Amino acid sequence: MAVLFPKALRPAALCFTMGMGTWLFACGPHFPSWLLSEGDPAFLRAPWIRLKSEMRALIGGKPSPYKAVEARKDRPTQTMEVALADLSQALQSAGYTRQEQQAIQTQHRQQREIIHRYRQAQDRWESMNQSWFPNPNPEPTLDLMPPTEGLPEEFADYLKGAIAYHRNQFPVAREAWKKLLKLPPSKRHYRSTWALYMLGRMQVDRAPAEAIQSFQTLRKGVDEGFSDTLGLAAASLGWEARAAFNLKQYDRAIELYLEQWAAGQDEPSAH
Repeated sequence: MAVLFPKALRPAALCFTMGMGTWLFACGPHFPSWLLSEGDPAFLRAPWIRLKSEMRALIGGKPSPYKAVEARKDRPTQTMEVALADLSQALQSAGYTRQEQQAIQTQHRQQREIIHRYRQAQDRWESMNQSWFPNPNPEPTLDLMPPTEGLPEEFADYLKGAIAYHRNQFPVAREAWKKLLKLPPSKRHYRSTWALYMLGRMQVDRAPAEAIQSFQTLRKGVDEGFSDTLGLAAASLGWEARAAFNLKQYDRAIELYLEQWAAGQDEPSAH
């Protein structure tokens, strides 16, 4: 039934109707045009996500008890500086005279600088050595170094293992680091974590179960108070995850990778 308006009200009714029309949609709400142009695949495609946001959701509010050490410099430089700082503290704690400390630190610094330069040269050489274009230059080598007289035993054992490791003498390196771990706990406060970390690193792909044991022993040692100035407990989480992955323990690997990320770990090195 038609609604009749008095002639005097018809202009007002028309204006009201036209005004209301501005609030009416002739179509639906705005949507991206690619939903029309791409058809069904656009609806069936998996949604985009931000990996870090999803990882935070998986971690929840559970922090890691281990904290990574921020890599302010390249890894060889960071390792050398931490090694020298640890030695300085160890010598002071052991009651060495100032003259003895200076002599030992000077010689040990020279040895660490040789390793430092070798590692930098090795990194440069490897960066230019590709499977499709081998590096024509000879691979750098690490010269044999005389031992530092008066160097605390844990530092001497670790250094011996590090030199052997860089010279690809892996059995010698393992023997030196295992010898270090047989010292009384009070005599290996600074280098237990380093030795366990490297022993684990060496076995991740060869003997992953053994590597896992080394990494777990490392973190237990940190919990008990052993020095970890390089943040190797946090780094061990990722390497243990790789070992677990090699053993097809995928759930455990995911847990460890998430904890490593929660610890803020940026791969350090204890070479």
